[in-house]
Amino acid sequence: FSSRRRHTRFKCDWSSDVCSSDLLSFVDAIHPADLDRVLEALNGQAQGGPFDQQYRIRRPDGTERWIWDHGESFEHSTGPVFVGAALDITQHKETEARLADENVRLEQQVGQKTLDLHKTRRRLELAASAAGVGFWQLDTATKRFRMDHTTERRYGYPPDGPGPRTGLDLLHPDDRPAMLAALAKIKSSLRSDVLRYRTVTADGVVRHIECGVAYESSDVAEEGFFLGASRDVTPAVEQAVRLQERDAYIRAIFDVMPNPAVVVDVSLRIDRYNPAFLQLLDGVEETHSTSL
Repeated sequence: FSSRRRHTRFKCDWSSDVCSSDLLSFVDAIHPADLDRVLEALNGQAQGGPFDQQYRIRRPDGTERWIWDHGESFEHSTGPVFVGAALDITQHKETEARLADENVRLEQQVGQKTLDLHKTRRRLELAASAAGVGFWQLDTATKRFRMDHTTERRYGYPPDGPGPRTGLDLLHPDDRPAMLAALAKIKSSLRSDVLRYRTVTADGVVRHIECGVAYESSDVAEEGFFLGASRDVTPAVEQAVRLQERDAYIRAIFDVMPNPAVVVDVSLRIDRYNPAFLQLLDGVEETHSTSL
């Protein structure tokens, strides 16, 4: 049944009567936790064919080793006979266990890092949403345009629904040439810039946008993509227009006033005057010339 090397592996003295009698059934050395599995496999192979088993053994000194038994069984007049080789794979198993532990540790670290990144991303999304900042990405090769939910709402598109074919579809027609030139400059210089342009929402409303744009090149393709962080400045632009219109209105009234009027700054320097004031100055100069 056995060999001198197998006895050595099981740490038995080849000449020992006890060892010889015990090893007539080698299963006596198999670890109890693996015994049922090994016996079940051997019973299934008793009719002949190859066998391949990995199991633990307990030596007389109490140490445990991993054994890989592989060989073939065949029928004999005295019963089934198994012929094979037993390899000590303890070192391999210990290395395998260390790698498994290391893999578990790395997976835990990756899981924690992923959780941290998710939390950080969520915080940034909340901060951006509170500030009214939306993000978009434009692939320069496919012209595919992607938007976050803030940008989708801004342009009047349903979340996760069909959006514009390309980002250029959102631009106001009058602003497209300037926008294309600005994007080309950002791509060639690889420098970010702040752009201001108008867009047209899905329901036809014109919005004024201020957007920080950067270009990211790809390591695996010739083309890259643009990244944008935008905010709607339409209220500020409309407020500026209203102030300009009010200022123009005040200037018009100021100019048609029949009485002389002048506006001075904090240093008492004349900042503005109306035509009546200019006529007054001309009259003073004529009177002064006549008296001379």
